[in-house]
Amino acid sequence: MIFLRLRIIEEAIQETGEKGVKFTMDDLASRLGVSKRTIYENFRSKEELIDAIIAHFFSVVEEKEKKILNDPTLDGIEKLKAIAMILPNDFRLLYISKFMEIKRYYPKQWNTIQKWLDEWKPETRLIEEGIAKGKLRKVN
Repeated sequence: MIFLRLRIIEEAIQETGEKGVKFTMDDLASRLGVSKRTIYENFRSKEELIDAIIAHFFSVVEEKEKKILNDPTLDGIEKLKAIAMILPNDFRLLYISKFMEIKRYYPKQWNTIQKWLDEWKPETRLIEEGIAKGKLRKVN
């Protein structure tokens, strides 16, 4: 069941990449080779599926961030560069750019994205560390 939910989320991300959030559950069911009922057994609504896509996106980014921050072979500057490249290096994560449509069609989900973006600041600690070690300088 968990595998099927993840597969639905990943295929919904592909649909979003191609059609934006206006994809239909029929489109998704066809892509998956399952019935719409199967999708609705896992997600009560398209809105719930969009929530799951957003949560999946955040978890993938945070997992990559954690791996970078815990890599002892990278210094602070290299970690900062690697974190800055999380999104550009994974084409599936770039599909989130189509999610600007969420602002218009799914304002509740947009607020979730906005809140996460406002709070996600992995670079702050790295910048402070770089300043303390003299590798970066503080600028106004």
